[in-house]
Amino acid sequence: MPPITVTLVGCAALGSSFTSKLASGSVLGKDQDIVIKVFGEPSKKLSGPLVKGFSVVDSVEDAVEGANFVVAVQGTPELGAEAKTFAALGKALARTHDLVNNTNVFTVGPNANTMALVLSRSAPDMHSSRFYAVSMGEQMMAASELASAAKATTADVDRVIIWGGTGAAAFADISHARVKGKWAGSTLKSKTWVEDVASKVEKVAPTLLKSKADVMADATATTLSSFVQGTGASQWLSLGVYSDHGAYGIETGIFFSQPTVNSGWAPERVYGIPVTAYSASMMEKAQDILLKERDAVKAYV
Repeated sequence: MPPITVTLVGCAALGSSFTSKLASGSVLGKDQDIVIKVFGEPSKKLSGPLVKGFSVVDSVEDAVEGANFVVAVQGTPELGAEAKTFAALGKALARTHDLVNNTNVFTVGPNANTMALVLSRSAPDMHSSRFYAVSMGEQMMAASELASAAKATTADVDRVIIWGGTGAAAFADISHARVKGKWAGSTLKSKTWVEDVASKVEKVAPTLLKSKADVMADATATTLSSFVQGTGASQWLSLGVYSDHGAYGIETGIFFSQPTVNSGWAPERVYGIPVTAYSASMMEKAQDILLKERDAVKAYV
């Protein structure tokens, strides 16, 4: 197999564990060669039998040229400044014409969905389905809270959903979650178990990248790994995708986190999930935040 080229932008915020996972093969596959490009920040050189190239580049065009994956991490919570930075990255993507059909872009951070929107609008020749916002960090936090309440491990928990976005726009929905294959509600005594977990994640999510970089590194690695190697039909992975169908009452034209499954290189949204009145209200709240973010960066979208 030819090497997969991964471009990292701002990924120092994830710490060294993410790049180590890339180099080890735990993300893209144990037999998958990889070329790593780091844009505009000092980085310790990575080595290993799978690493066929490593470079730190100062030109954003050189950084994204030939990339199969671009992972772009939001450097600060300053929405306007970050939108300007991501717009420049999007324009570089647009100028590198061979990327149109070959590159997948993942954004990470407290406004990852809006940054994905800025990128996609700045690279209009690239289809919106090539851009994704990583919301797996919030999903992992919700799964951890549920596992603790159920006296189980996170490996026992599945079908947790993050609706909306990342950070303040994340709604952690565990109403369909399972613990050891059984509906979580059948094992929990609390009548407010759904609301309890949602509230805890809501408080932590806005500072997740800064306070728990290791969680975000794992979340990003898991998202890329699932993208390449698949999730399995029963495993839901929350992912910010471009809303163009109006499913679940989501307004079109924004990136909105929802459950997906993946058989490899092709995420598919999970449709037909029943939505409770509480979940619907929280999804609307998340959507309102994303729409306000979009309006705040209207110069770039």
